Amino acid sequence: MATIKTSLGEVLRVDLHDLALWQAKDKIKDQLNIAAERGLAGLYLIHGFNSGDKIKTYIRGGSLQNSLTDRGIKSKIYPVKGNPGTSAIIFLNDE
Repeated sequence: MATIKTSLGEVLRVDLHDLALWQAKDKIKDQLNIAAERGLAGLYLIHGFNSGDKIKTYIRGGSLQNSLTDRGIKSKIYPVKGNPGTSAIIFLNDE
């Protein structure tokens, strides 16, 4: 599993290309658990933006954020600047 160093910390790189929406949801859930166990800052999601946008809409449209909130995962989802086919989930620290 590859990680990427960002200004917000090290994140787990997750490629969602060629997955159905249900597969992407399962993969995101699994990778969130791994990132949390490893003490990483979150996930770097590669979802693409040209052919079909169901996964991008799920990630950026509020459904994923609502799901994370319902599970008690404090996080924020960001589009990655300069790359419309990627988004990041960053865990928020309790303060």
